[in-house]
Amino acid sequence: MFKTNAIAHRCQLCRHELSRVCFIKDRFILARCLSCGLVSVSNPPSKAEIQKLYSFRSGYHVDFLDDNSPEAQSYIAQAKYYYSQMQKYKTKGCILDIGCSAGFFLEVTRDHGWQSYGIEISKDTADLARKRAGLKIVTGTLDQGNFRSKLFDAITMWDVIEHVEDPTHMMSLIYALLKDDGIIALSTPNIDGLFPKVSYFISKFIGYWPHPEPPYHLFQFSKKTLQKLLRQTGFEILEVIDRRSLISYTFGCWNSVIRSPKKLLYSATFLPVLLLGPSIHAGDSIVVFARKAHVRTIDC
Repeated sequence: MFKTNAIAHRCQLCRHELSRVCFIKDRFILARCLSCGLVSVSNPPSKAEIQKLYSFRSGYHVDFLDDNSPEAQSYIAQAKYYYSQMQKYKTKGCILDIGCSAGFFLEVTRDHGWQSYGIEISKDTADLARKRAGLKIVTGTLDQGNFRSKLFDAITMWDVIEHVEDPTHMMSLIYALLKDDGIIALSTPNIDGLFPKVSYFISKFIGYWPHPEPPYHLFQFSKKTLQKLLRQTGFEILEVIDRRSLISYTFGCWNSVIRSPKKLLYSATFLPVLLLGPSIHAGDSIVVFARKAHVRTIDC
């Protein structure tokens, strides 16, 4: 449902007290900060609800049980792409993948000689990563003190920062764990991408907007707000890459689309928009590489 009213909701990024409700989806309220523009869920789920979400029982990552499934194959290919981009900045050392899922990216780094560690909130998925790849995975969250400071040459978060309850706190923890020349690499949906913007405009009339995914996604970043987060937690931006989300991730699997005339029409209408986005620097997904700065500054 489309809404435009202002509410009292403190922004985690700039601490501004007012936001404007931009959409309500599955009872979760998405509100955009009236100062910096960060979009967040103003009524997030409880910790108990979050724990239930990240389980095979709820359907979370069940497709990864089979490496040959289309979903797993897509993520394996994506992991190889991420590593090819990261090699421009780091090629060896000790790496931590936060939200490592079934371990697809960590397998790539391990095979290239990295000392590879992962952390995953879902017990089911963490167990799967250990079983399928023999990886060193910690089950839980980063703020549980699992690693010593200045241990890692690189830390990665592929489609994770939008799930985190407190992104500013998370980035501060990452800063402490990185060596002085360490890098952070992350990806996240881009709310200011071409597809989200155009489909949001249409959502005002049809009440349907697939880009945000509450309650899994608690935040919706843009290039501007993500770079602000990184800079004010002590990082120097190296590169921002425009990408598009997986087509099946955005529109659903092909079998479900062709069985629904509405889904088929929606997909046919917006697929060209999704594909065009990255070529005009407005992808619905972004990849950012940043380096730990020697002096931490506040980005006002």
